[in-house]
Parts: sequence; structure tokens; C-alpha cells
Amino acid sequence: MEALTKEKVSKLVQHEIESMSESNRTFILEKLISPRPKTLTWEYGNEEEYEAWLFAEMGERNIGLVYCLGGFGAFGSPWGLIFSNSSNFGMDPGWYRNLKDLVSEWLI
Repeated sequence: MEALTKEKVSKLVQHEIESMSESNRTFILEKLISPRPKTLTWEYGNEEEYEAWLFAEMGERNIGLVYCLGGFGAFGSPWGLIFSNSSNFGMDPGWYRNLKDLVSEWLI
């Protein structure tokens, strides 16, 4: 599988944003940052490390949004909420099949 790059992650995020309602789109656009790699440790296995891409900072409680094909991503939920100052994946309820669902739940 070809490695992700900043440009590829940006395109994935933009594609996901296109499917959102206007209010959700406005909300997430204000939170976007230039994607940067972040290593996450898969605490549900043997502490494997996977490359994730931090692409948004939510401005609350040190929460960021990431895209990762490992960990929960390998199970079909690559869009996640993490604590930006942590290197863990966190719990499975913080991972989603698409960015639209993640943002919709965050706004509830």
C-alpha cells in the first residue's frame, strides 16, 4: 500500500467535507490545520505503532482529529478523535467510518 502524504490526507479531508451539511462544513473548516504525521500506539494489541495524520484541532480539552489506516482504521473506522498530547488511539467510540459522522456527533 502506498504511503500517505500531507497532500493525500488534505484531499481525503476535503472530499469528506463535501458530503457534510453547511453548518458542519463551516464548523470543521474553522478547525483544520495543515496535516502532520503523528505516531499512535495501538494499546489493544502489542503496542504496535501506526502513522496517523492530525488534521484538525478542536480547541477544547486538547482534542484533535486524525486519519489513520492502522488500529481502528484497519477495522473500517479511520477517522478518529484523540487527545493531541497523547500517543494512544483512545477508545473505539472515538473512531468513525467517515468524517461526516465524527463531526455530526461532536456537534451534538
